[in-house]
Amino acid sequence: DSGSRLKSELVTENSVQLLKELHLLTNQGQLNSDARRKIKQVNHLYNLLAPALQEISSRHPDFQIVDVGAGKGYLGFMIYEIALKNSTLGKILSIEERKELVTSAKAMADRLKFDRMYFQAAKIEEAIMPDRVHLVTALHACDTATDDALIMGIERQADFIAVVPCC
Repeated sequence: DSGSRLKSELVTENSVQLLKELHLLTNQGQLNSDARRKIKQVNHLYNLLAPALQEISSRHPDFQIVDVGAGKGYLGFMIYEIALKNSTLGKILSIEERKELVTSAKAMADRLKFDRMYFQAAKIEEAIMPDRVHLVTALHACDTATDDALIMGIERQADFIAVVPCC
């Protein structure tokens, strides 16, 4: 069925726990009602980012990804799961203004042992950024966060910037 096909596009045997943590899969391994759309969306964006991730990882052993307006961190967690988890390369910094979402994401990263994933509760323009940023992402970042992501990426001379504006 289409639910199994969507899960197989993104989910490996090792990804099931992450998708349960993100509440995209139930404890029984079924897709939640909103999960089909979210998984398809994140999977599509990841596939668009894959060439950029391959390039920066080949040129920069300690590459830095910054996910702005990160919300619950779906995109950052998926990038980590697929591209960073089984490697020693790369870090992801997720920036989100809402402290409760940052607290929740930090706890999830700890449970999953995603030790190269970092979080800041801050406005983008006030966040403490690494000196060098290689990839900036923003998936449905609200208000002016998409604009702020573009500005930050240009100011930090990011190799790649990938944004999907909010409504």
